[in-house]
Formats: sequence, C-alpha cells, structure tokens
Amino acid sequence: MLTCITSRSRVSWLYPLAAVAAVGLLGSLPTVGAAFSGTAANPPNTFAAGTVALDANTPTPAVALLTMNDGRPGDAPVTGCIRVTYTGTVPARVRLFAASGGTGLATYLNLTVERGTTTGTTLPDCTGFTPDSATYAAASGVMYSGTLAGLASAHGSHASGLQDPTSGSPTTWTAGTTVTYRFTASIQNDPAAQGLTATPTFWWEARDG
Repeated sequence: MLTCITSRSRVSWLYPLAAVAAVGLLGSLPTVGAAFSGTAANPPNTFAAGTVALDANTPTPAVALLTMNDGRPGDAPVTGCIRVTYTGTVPARVRLFAASGGTGLATYLNLTVERGTTTGTTLPDCTGFTPDSATYAAASGVMYSGTLAGLASAHGSHASGLQDPTSGSPTTWTAGTTVTYRFTASIQNDPAAQGLTATPTFWWEARDG
C-alpha cells in the first residue's frame, strides 16, 4: 500500500503594476483644469503548483510483497522486492513506515530491509537485485534489521518513518529517481510463535521538505 501527498508549494504572487500621473494647471485667466493619466499593465500571470508523487512498480493485479504459509523455524527466509519511482515535479524526500497487523507473529519475525537496484522485471521476485554498496544501518544497503514488530513500533508513521536511506544523509528524489527495496523475513525459533499471524503493510511517502 502506498500513499502519496501532494505538496503545498510556496509561491509568491505578483500583482499587475499600475502607474498613475496627474498634472494640474492653474492661471490668472479663467480657470482651465486638465488631468492626465497613464496606466501600464503586464500580461496575465500564470502559477502552477508542483507535484509530489510516487509510483510502486508492482504487478497488475497487485500481489503481496511477502508471502509465508505454514512457516517454521529453520525454513528458508522469504524475500520480496518492490521498485519505487518518483514521478513528481518538485524535489522531495521519502520515508518508509509500516504497520504489523495480525495476531502477534510480528514479534517473532526477523526482518531485513535493503536498498538497491534490480535488473529483474518479475517483481516481487528479487532476481537481479544488487544492494547499495554504502553501509546504512548495518551491512551494505541495509536500512533496517530487527523484527517486524520493531519496525512498526519505531517507524509507524511518516513522522517517525525511516528516512531514505538514512536520517543523517537523506536522498533528495527528483523526477525519475528509482529505488528497489528487498525485504527478507524469517521466523524465530520460539514456541510462542506457533499459530500466530502477521499481516504487515508498508508505505513509502514523499514530501517536499
């Protein structure tokens, strides 16, 4: 699920310029009055607000980013990739945030979020994914490493969202900027996880400032 916010652009309004001049003439003969005026105006002004918009390149019809059925400790992690493209007209910064949902499995789900690129075209399959070489939160390209519950708790809204790629060095997105994110999840070896579910939703939100 992806939300977009339209920016409130700051614009300076320009008003047509008006110039008025008047001259009065008075003599000893019978009074003669004369007034002269001149006006100049520039053509109509045009204002257009910029846009802030994101596009998630997911298949049509949409499919889940991550799917785990009858998961058990020791099973191979499940992965899913999503490609996000900026289509706005004004520069913006992007944040990722999440909600865990379900009946409590999020506490026992290890989750890693990586930032990078992909040559694959069959998303959410991650074939061809390459993580960024930069180290963010952990290893190369890793923006988050913890539990799903931890991500939703610490980064559950835009205000507290994960700044892309880090809060210390946020990226300014411009038209055409494209980033692929790889999510990897696995169940912890804890009997308390048995029978629980998780139905997470992830959002990317762009704002101009």
